[in-house]
Amino acid sequence: MSEIPHIRLDVLKEGLLIETINLNNRNIFKFGRGDQMNPTDTIQLLHESISLFHAALAIDKDQGLVMIDLGSETGTCLNGKRLEKNIPTPVQQQGDMITFGFSTRKYKVTVDYTRMLEAQEQALKMLE
Repeated sequence: MSEIPHIRLDVLKEGLLIETINLNNRNIFKFGRGDQMNPTDTIQLLHESISLFHAALAIDKDQGLVMIDLGSETGTCLNGKRLEKNIPTPVQQQGDMITFGFSTRKYKVTVDYTRMLEAQEQALKMLE
């Protein structure tokens, strides 16, 4: 069992679904333009306004899923609100929308906590 939730990003351009990105088995995923980044934990974004190391999605034990702008010049927005640099911001709702820089693509977040809850229940049973 995994204690990490399954995260899906539906990539929308002009309201149309163009790609689905599944994020699994990691506590952090980075977003950026850099081609030297590790492909197992990095989503490469090719828009010219995206920084080499632009942002990250992470699982925080206290806040749950959080979005972090890694000090990018053009910013990261969650539901249209620009994030403060280097401050974890909770992704609170299914369907929250993330945008990076000046790209028109929107990333719709869906989180499935089933695996995480099952792992927690299993751990509790072992303590009984």
